Amino acid sequence: PGLAGPVAAALGYLADYPYGCTEQTVSRLWPLARAHAVDPALLTPDQARMLGVRVRDGLARLRAFQQQGGGWGWWQTDPADPFLTAYVLTALVDLRAAGHAVPREMVDGAARALTAMRKERGGRSPYGRLALARAGVTLTDPLPAPKGMRPSDLAWTLLLARETGADPGPYRDALRRLERREGPLTRWAAGRGDADSSDRMETAAA
Repeated sequence: PGLAGPVAAALGYLADYPYGCTEQTVSRLWPLARAHAVDPALLTPDQARMLGVRVRDGLARLRAFQQQGGGWGWWQTDPADPFLTAYVLTALVDLRAAGHAVPREMVDGAARALTAMRKERGGRSPYGRLALARAGVTLTDPLPAPKGMRPSDLAWTLLLARETGADPGPYRDALRRLERREGPLTRWAAGRGDADSSDRMETAAA
């Protein structure tokens, strides 16, 4: 049946989604802006106009929430968060590639902020690295070895390897070793004591 039916059914819910922190704004804006890519004939003229307004409003809200240093927190006055900044940056790069009018200074500021956060906090988040690579930032530090990585980080590093021309094989093989089959279903588990993850989050990322 394809994706056109489910996407069309979700458009109204997404368009009227009432919440507005940074993560919720991106999670609403991104699929709305990409809906046309599923099927060019998916949108009626009225829907296309409505989505155009929602996309412009979402970008304006993100621009208002962007901090002076270029990053984003959960809300406008919250401290910049590396995961949220990477999430917004990934969405902006994708929307720009799809032809939407994303201000260059938003992308450049986010890339600078995320690079600074990696340096200042010593973080080497695979998701943050992937966001920077997709924004065109050259990263010189080598990819980490897959041993001991949780499924979500393996998945992000696999994509990062593909993005940068490295060998994704070790990360793909490690993901396969961690998968758990339950009949027709496959899932991945969070590690014990991994307070910032869950089986659902690991499976979604993997």
